[in-house]
Amino acid sequence: MKLWKLGREVRGMHVNELFIELQDFTLEKSHAQYSAFAVGSEIEGYPISVLGKYEGTAGDSLVYHAGMRFSTHDMDHDGWADGNCAHSHKGAWWYNGCDTSNLNGQYLNGEVPENYEYQGMYWYDWRGPSYSLMKSRISVRPRSQVYTVTENLGRTKLGDNSIQDKHVDKDHNRALNLQQLQQEALDKSQYTE
Repeated sequence: MKLWKLGREVRGMHVNELFIELQDFTLEKSHAQYSAFAVGSEIEGYPISVLGKYEGTAGDSLVYHAGMRFSTHDMDHDGWADGNCAHSHKGAWWYNGCDTSNLNGQYLNGEVPENYEYQGMYWYDWRGPSYSLMKSRISVRPRSQVYTVTENLGRTKLGDNSIQDKHVDKDHNRALNLQQLQQEALDKSQYTE
C-alpha cells in the first residue's frame, strides 16, 4: 500500500490504538482512549498524523494537537511566532501554539500558583493547567489493520483503494482538514480485534 501525503508518496503507515491514564494526588484516576493513533517520520518532525475517535473520562485534550509536529526546547515546531512552547511550558510535546495537554511538563505537586500554570504535567479537560498530575501513562498497541489516508488535490484515498472526492478550501488550516479526512476514513474502516 502507498500513501500520498501532502503531495508526495510514502509507504502506508501502521496505525495504533492509544490509551492515556492519568492520576491526581488524591489517587483519583481518569483516562482517554483513541481508536487510532500514528506519528509521522523523523523527517516530518514526528507529527500526530492520525488521531481517532476519543472515548474516556478525562475529556479530549489531545485533539487540539492533531497534525502538529513534536517540539523540544532546541527543535521548535509549535507555530508560536513569538516564542517556544517547549521552553516556556517546561517540556517537549506536540504543541499547537501552545497546548491543551502536556504530559512531559514539570513534576509539580498538585495545585500550582498562577505563575506555574501550563508548566506542570497536565490535561486541560480533566484537572486543567493549574493542577500538575501525579502520574500519567501513555500506552500504545497495534491495530489489526494497516490504515492509509491520501490527501492530494482534494481527494481522499481510503485503505480499500476507493477514492472519495473532497473539496479542499485552501484557506482552512491544513491540520484540521487532514484530521477531518482521517476521521472520515476511520468512520468507514472496519476494526477487528
